[in-house]
Amino acid sequence: MDVVTTGDLTELATDAGSVCISIYMPTRAAGAEGQQNPIRLKNFLRQAEETLTTGGMRSAEVRNVLRGANDLLAEELFWREQSQGLAVFISRDRLRCYRVPIEFQPSLTVSHRFRITPLLPFVVGNGRFYLLALSQNKVRYFEGARYDLEEVAVRGLPKNMTNALGYDRPQEIAQSHSAMQGGQGPGKQTAVFHGQGGRLDKAQDDIATFCRIVDKSLHKQLNGERSPLVLACVDALQAVYRQINSYPYLAEQAIEGNPDHLNASKLHARAWPVVENQREKVRLVAIEQYQRLAGSGRTSQDIKQI
Repeated sequence: MDVVTTGDLTELATDAGSVCISIYMPTRAAGAEGQQNPIRLKNFLRQAEETLTTGGMRSAEVRNVLRGANDLLAEELFWREQSQGLAVFISRDRLRCYRVPIEFQPSLTVSHRFRITPLLPFVVGNGRFYLLALSQNKVRYFEGARYDLEEVAVRGLPKNMTNALGYDRPQEIAQSHSAMQGGQGPGKQTAVFHGQGGRLDKAQDDIATFCRIVDKSLHKQLNGERSPLVLACVDALQAVYRQINSYPYLAEQAIEGNPDHLNASKLHARAWPVVENQREKVRLVAIEQYQRLAGSGRTSQDIKQI
């Protein structure tokens, strides 16, 4: 999948010329339906060729403009890596393609400017966010937005608690697991913080150290960022991590339960409502601040003045 940025749309919107071809089409990732993807593009290119020649452009010039797009038809790897929609932009000197996770209505536009409206949802309210799926058995970090969530490797981020604490004997970590679970079964950990002594104290110290190591790794990754970080973990681990967390934009709401068996798609489905709720709170605070300052000379509705 290709990330569509504000810069991409700005470049497309300001790229004017005698030939600007915009193609939007639905695609399928695999199977018999996926084999129709290059055929759909071929049909659009044929229509574009007819439009340009009818408009007075010489056949040789038209073939030159469409050469790069026609070359895509035979690129097996390109068609193997498809999502739900494909946007193709063709001009005299460049070819740009975006494979995106929304299904476009098929369309062809031949004009002196590109048609970018169907791509606007990717930069308007796209809602960039981060996600930490945390358990004693597995640590995963993701970066996502409204339509996607992808796992990202972070330098220094431990794979699990055993890896973080460097145990030489697996039974030690197993004892810590058992102590933290408190006999309630998998994913039902109970945090105990005072007066237990012995093995429970060791388990609590290990969990806290584990969370500090994870937080330190993410601190380097998220330094200077302002997008929300969503936490996915059991309640006991969440309580410890929130005490230790150093990232100012950790979302108030979390994805509860053991995340180990949730893939990126399932995590995204649970995370996006959390992100939207967080964004709405920020929006309401901004509206309240604007209303409070209205008439004070510190607000304006005039674009030029702003």
